[in-house]
Amino acid sequence: MLDDGNTLYRREKYDDASHRYQYAVRRVPEIFTGMEETKDTFYQLKVHLLLNLSRCRRKQGHFLEAVNKATEVLTLKPDCLDALHARARAHRESGNFRDAVQDLNEALKLSPQNRDLYRLILKVKEEMSKTKFNNNNDQPIGANIDDKIQFVDDSASELGK
Repeated sequence: MLDDGNTLYRREKYDDASHRYQYAVRRVPEIFTGMEETKDTFYQLKVHLLLNLSRCRRKQGHFLEAVNKATEVLTLKPDCLDALHARARAHRESGNFRDAVQDLNEALKLSPQNRDLYRLILKVKEEMSKTKFNNNNDQPIGANIDDKIQFVDDSASELGK
């Protein structure tokens, strides 16, 4: 199911991939009595399925669900760099820049040499400042000036008569 979902994801068939991942997550056993030797395998499988499901949901525009699935991974594996990255991207795309920066900062603590994380955090901070700029109804100087400027000397103006 994981491989099927991955193939569908690569083909950008996110709805079908999501269904595969969800179905597979439900099939992963929660109780491992008598299966101790396979516990780690099922644990890793669930982490991968939830991460991929999070990515699908983000691509589908279901940002809250994407955040929730990445958070599920972090409850299973608190130091999962991929989950922090996936959750940060979902936060970013939903416009929740503060939480995205917080997740990226946590990811940088786990991988301080990761240049991709640094680039992403710079992009998020830039987007945050643009959004803040736009939300404050601040406008660049000259933004409300008419295109048709009337000069002091009417003869030099297109509007002059």
